[in-house]
Amino acid sequence: MGRIPDIDYGRWLNDLTVDGIRDRLADLGCDRAIVKRLSQNHNSKNQIYVGKDLTELNGLPIGPLSASESTSSKHGGPTKPKFQAPVALSWLVPDSSVTVPAPSTKVIYYPQYPEVRLSGFLKGCPESPAFLMSPDARGKDEGRILILGLAAEEGDTCPSNSVFAIVLPPEARAAEAVWELATPAEGGFRLWSIGQAEPASADPRRSLISRASEIRGRGWLPLTRMLPDGSVISYNAQNAHGYTIEAAFGVRPNGRAEPDFEGWELKSHVSASGSGAGSPLTLLTPEPDGGMYLTDGQTGLLSFMLAVGHRVPEQKSSASQPFGTKWYFTGAHQVGIVNAKPTPTLLQLSGFTDAQTFDAQGHVELLGPGQNVLASWSFSKLLDHWKTKHASTCYLPVELDRANNRLRLKDEIWVAEGTRFGLFLDGLCRGDVFYDPGTSATLMGSTGQWRFKRRNQFRAKPGNLASLYDSFVKIPLA
Repeated sequence: MGRIPDIDYGRWLNDLTVDGIRDRLADLGCDRAIVKRLSQNHNSKNQIYVGKDLTELNGLPIGPLSASESTSSKHGGPTKPKFQAPVALSWLVPDSSVTVPAPSTKVIYYPQYPEVRLSGFLKGCPESPAFLMSPDARGKDEGRILILGLAAEEGDTCPSNSVFAIVLPPEARAAEAVWELATPAEGGFRLWSIGQAEPASADPRRSLISRASEIRGRGWLPLTRMLPDGSVISYNAQNAHGYTIEAAFGVRPNGRAEPDFEGWELKSHVSASGSGAGSPLTLLTPEPDGGMYLTDGQTGLLSFMLAVGHRVPEQKSSASQPFGTKWYFTGAHQVGIVNAKPTPTLLQLSGFTDAQTFDAQGHVELLGPGQNVLASWSFSKLLDHWKTKHASTCYLPVELDRANNRLRLKDEIWVAEGTRFGLFLDGLCRGDVFYDPGTSATLMGSTGQWRFKRRNQFRAKPGNLASLYDSFVKIPLA
């Protein structure tokens, strides 16, 4: 394919309709898109501002994060850490039979500012709307609309992590129409369900409160779970409260790292009162990427369990599990405080100064006797899990009635906005966030093999959640 002249590329963009964009993205396996209105400094030189934190990606799929030191500093002084991850982005072009990959596209997270930017979206790409993204052409025009189509999880035409980009000039007939259809979200982005025909709610926060009030008004709700096809079934497993609330909000499970309801992530938790009492909430569940835990595969994990775990008191024996052959590693571990039972262990942060100052190569580590590293988590590993969180989260305290398999929403919700990875690390440093493992090792008598159940959790008590956000407001429901 020869390079398309800018004038022809621009004419095609100007003539596109909302239906034309929708059909094109749907043909590529997309069912939703991220939309951003570009300003003067959103171009290939200055990059595109995403937000303050990776939680503001709004479901944008990215590859594994890697850490390095920045070669330049915006405000002078020494180099600073950065984290970056590839994005599988391709540009739409007038020829509907092809898309053109931009192989150097990536997101870069600069924790010291803090900010996340989209970069490299023109480099190495032979056919792209460079005239609209280059600062030497129209890359400083206000009002351009960037659309990032996201492939559906079950798409047949492309991998589910594919991103398809199109940028509309401000004069394009579809530019304002697409913007009005999408729901406001973090980082100046909007979220567009491409099958949506009516404009989105102008106030997602008010819509959230209104829906929560309506659910509260229903009183007791049977424990249920919504299936991907929209049908609802009875469900009473341990995590039924979360699925029940999601079903009440009309949220279909899909396993995507994207907001649940009009840009909001919904997090229900069982609470004895609306004041913050209740069980700790799990924030991240990352496996360690260093220490004895990983040494020699299963051998290292067994050594870890026998070193720090406690044997289950002998109870009933069976052929598959003789007496005293099950070990657990449990207990809350706070940074800087020795956990003495059953083996003295110490959780510590390495490479952390404050919420905006930490090393690219930093890590959290669990130390045993003699300061040997039992398990460790690099900041890159933790960030890989952190990026699935959301900057706009609604916590919904519920009262659970297990005897009758039902629950009801309590009389307030907690609306949390603006978070970043540094606040998570700062929470660890203060003890608001703690490591709370539930890993087990069982020797199967029938086979003589060890069976492991891995559960490495970083958790916080409901009363400490506010420290992880820029804004945390408790809102009474009508």
